[in-house]
Amino acid sequence: MSAPPQPPDHARGQVPRHRPLPGLGGLPRRIWRRLGRRGRMAAGGLLVGALVAVALAAPGVQDGKRRDADREQRRSAAVRVQEARRLTADQRPRRAAVPAGAAAVGALERAITADARARVDRGLLPPPRPRGTECTPQAADSSESAARAVRAGGFLLRCVAVTSAGKSTVNGRRFVIGFRFAAVIDEGRRTSTWCKTNPPPGEGTGGVVLADVPLARACFAVGR
Repeated sequence: MSAPPQPPDHARGQVPRHRPLPGLGGLPRRIWRRLGRRGRMAAGGLLVGALVAVALAAPGVQDGKRRDADREQRRSAAVRVQEARRLTADQRPRRAAVPAGAAAVGALERAITADARARVDRGLLPPPRPRGTECTPQAADSSESAARAVRAGGFLLRCVAVTSAGKSTVNGRRFVIGFRFAAVIDEGRRTSTWCKTNPPPGEGTGGVVLADVPLARACFAVGR
């Protein structure tokens, strides 16, 4: 005798069983088989078109990157040229007559103070205006330039157009803050020459040196 027919699963209170979904790796293959011939041709055409579009766009992307890099280089070069011009004008030697003897240093300090204040007034230097200038002769044994200056009948000085001053909390020594200048007094010619200096940013400040313009020889050589 044949076995009596069994009722459906749902009639017996059981959940009907289905074929499990394919894994991720099997999905494309399953979908591809169901596309049919026309669907496969259309999908292939789309894939080929996408590959062609990528191939055509790649040179344009590279050209765009090169153009951007060239544009940035030109902009940076223009900024460096502009900064070099500014430094050249900023460091241009200034001259004045000075009396003989010790009074020459005082006359130089007053001349530098007037120069620095005029630059602040014209917006070439940031405020505040200097309240005075302090110059210190450079020892002849500290550099060959100073030694040559002494032999030529003059001497070199380091000057600061002082905007503020204070005392160190570490050693109690006085310090000054302001605009720095290099100066030469030519006693034979009764003239003084000075140049504003632009020292590079200190290590650790994160400053970027856009241009480096050396001082004119007149600012550290007597008779130039």
